[in-house]
Amino acid sequence: MGAVSADHLVKTSEADVAALARSNTVAVSLPCTPFGLAESAYTPAQQILAADGLLALATDCNPGTAWCESMQFVIALACRVLKLTPAQAIAAATINAAQAIQRADQIGSIEPGKQADLLVLSVPDYRQLGYRFGTNLVKQVVKRGRVYQVERAFPPRRWIMSIDIVQLAPYFWIAVVVLAIVVAFVVIRFFWHHILRYIMHGCLGIVGILALLALLHFIFKLF
Repeated sequence: MGAVSADHLVKTSEADVAALARSNTVAVSLPCTPFGLAESAYTPAQQILAADGLLALATDCNPGTAWCESMQFVIALACRVLKLTPAQAIAAATINAAQAIQRADQIGSIEPGKQADLLVLSVPDYRQLGYRFGTNLVKQVVKRGRVYQVERAFPPRRWIMSIDIVQLAPYFWIAVVVLAIVVAFVVIRFFWHHILRYIMHGCLGIVGILALLALLHFIFKLF
């Protein structure tokens, strides 16, 4: 065919699919476009793959028909409307997409000698890329080997057992002080007259002891 890539391919006949399979042209599916236009026709991805064609995925991000900036959503959408497996969708979004811009020898996969462009995701299994949508799953971005942390508006949820006990120590002592104040208030509120009586008895006892000591001191001075 002579072309590096062919995009959209929503209206693709069986003859066109066969021609794509015989060539080195990458079939680039842009599922966000029919999704954004509320259309029912999508790229015949399964027929292209069955014919041994090379399939790639992209956003077609534009303000007219597909204002989508998330490749994660594209992968999830492709798994649903194009019937791709998560592995097929990820390959189409990475190494095959790199081939669509003639850079598969430099980027698109993790291989020795290639540029270190990676995404570290906060998921336990790669298949969650096809399962989850509408959430940014990226934890770290590695661009040319340099690591960048992704800032989050809300930190990920953590179970209480995963929190370091040292982090809870200040809150523990604050709770102890508040509890002590509450207990002291209750005791004074309901037993204040007893407390005052004990204080008065204690003061009288101290005065009596001091008077006795003064008397003894005076007696010793006389003799």
